[in-house]
Amino acid sequence: MPANIQQPIPQNVRPPQITPQLPPQYMQPQQQQQQQYPHQGPPQTWAQYQQPSPHAAAPPPPQSKPPPPPDLLDAPLTLAIPSASSANLPAPPVPPNPEKDMLLHKLASALHSQRQHTTSQNTSTIPSLQSQHASMLNTLSSMQSEVAALESLSALLTNDTSILHSSLQSADQLLSSSQHRTPPSIDELLVAPTVVGNQLYELRADVCEDDEGAGEGMVFEEGVG
Repeated sequence: MPANIQQPIPQNVRPPQITPQLPPQYMQPQQQQQQQYPHQGPPQTWAQYQQPSPHAAAPPPPQSKPPPPPDLLDAPLTLAIPSASSANLPAPPVPPNPEKDMLLHKLASALHSQRQHTTSQNTSTIPSLQSQHASMLNTLSSMQSEVAALESLSALLTNDTSILHSSLQSADQLLSSSQHRTPPSIDELLVAPTVVGNQLYELRADVCEDDEGAGEGMVFEEGVG
């Protein structure tokens, strides 16, 4: 038989148990604990299988040395172009400009003097404006009264105009109807300007008729006699 072929292990044969042994540096603390607490029983079997943490015995990483300062004599003469990240840096402060400050001071003083001059002018014109305002209010009240009078006059003229139009229409109708009537007698045309005068005229006409009738009777009697 070749040597590399493994023979089957029978089922009733158990493999030997191998108990792990810890190094001596991990066995000493357990012995000290057993000495401090003698009344306690033997340590549990699960403590034998505890393995040390890999970070406990790991050596510290070596510290990197800081880079040496750059040598300005050996540095190249080319300038480094700023990148996009350096473009977001804040701008340096603006240095003071005495000429600009002087111009701003002159401008502020000129504006201040102009404002004071304008304020004094406005203050001096306030009384005249108040008097003009009062006179305008008085004129407004008089204009309102005149407008009311003109409105009443306009209403009166409108009423008179309507009456005149109605009178003209009735006169036109009378003229058109008079063409179809018989001409009146002379007595109807002679009308006194007053009612009393008209009554006197009618009475006188009656008396004249009576007198004419009496005269005709006397002439008739004389002719018969």
